[in-house]
Amino acid sequence: MRTICKIFIGIATFLAVVYILLVLSLILSGYFHTGATIPSWFFILHMLYMILAISLMAFYIVKIIKNDKLEPNKKVMWVLLLFFFNIITMIIYYFLHILRDKKVDN
Repeated sequence: MRTICKIFIGIATFLAVVYILLVLSLILSGYFHTGATIPSWFFILHMLYMILAISLMAFYIVKIIKNDKLEPNKKVMWVLLLFFFNIITMIIYYFLHILRDKKVDN
């Protein structure tokens, strides 16, 4: 994988973490408990995050399945971890397998 693709995937992966921290900060600050309606920008942001999350999930599943360095049982383990702990698993897999990969695909 080319370096620019690795950087793009890394940014997309960490954007998911930023979004979750944003939502948690809004919830903890009481923004949604004031009785006000949810603003339209939040709905648009949430839909964009859902598209990003589904796309990243599909990308990581394909990368795990196509990774020849992993044994079949480890591939199953990574996919299960991805389903149950998706963002944490994406970050760990990114650093362990995508960022370290020296192979360049064209």
